Amino acid sequence: MILKGILFVKNRSFIMLSFLICLISCGKGPNRPTSSISAHDANRFVEQLNHDAYAFEYFHLVKPQTNEYGGWIVVDYYKEGNFSKSYAVNVDWFEKSNYPTSLGYYEWWKDSSIAVKYNQRDGLYYGGGYKFEEKATSIKDLEKIANKIEIINRYKISNHLANRYGLSEERSLKIAKLVQNWKKVSKKRQMSEADSKRFFEKVVGVSFVSTIEALNLKSQGDQTSFDALIEKASEYNGVDPESFKEILDKFMVY
Repeated sequence: MILKGILFVKNRSFIMLSFLICLISCGKGPNRPTSSISAHDANRFVEQLNHDAYAFEYFHLVKPQTNEYGGWIVVDYYKEGNFSKSYAVNVDWFEKSNYPTSLGYYEWWKDSSIAVKYNQRDGLYYGGGYKFEEKATSIKDLEKIANKIEIINRYKISNHLANRYGLSEERSLKIAKLVQNWKKVSKKRQMSEADSKRFFEKVVGVSFVSTIEALNLKSQGDQTSFDALIEKASEYNGVDPESFKEILDKFMVY
């Protein structure tokens, strides 16, 4: 029998990161169109863009309208809670295309957006030979962005867990919070073996040591402890035993 649990003890940070990934795995030049979009349409587009994006990705609307090029907006792209790049996206073209019913908002951003950089001297974004206005981001704006990122990612993880493993909304949200807390703390300090075992117990519902013992007995032909563990953990998570086995598989192979 090969246990990933052994590797879990030897390299806990790598295993935790792998588990989090398992849990949550979820340029064109701007012509000058005559029409322009409203602030409402710009905000609605960004909301849908965030809905389509993967977990730990977030788009913040910086400029709902650009004077020089009608139909374009500017968004800041965040990954893992950190600012990555700014992009200009043409919402007007998107609304008039077949993307809403075929590929979607996220794919439109990937396929048609222009990466832009902010120039502090004139307060404009530049990219692809064009320029777009910029609105300064305050400290309060940054705090709001961080809060929005956390909430959106929490619900993305929760929805994935509910759809993938049949967890209830309440239970999936609790696990999503545990995942986010692990990521926060791990950025501040190295996670210990005790941290990893506590995380395992909070997510799975049984202790790591008893799980290893039950799996060892199972490999020797004694299934009693393992069946009891599955029954207890599945009840704790509010799912059927088969669904829980799938969750357990994310930690170890038996």
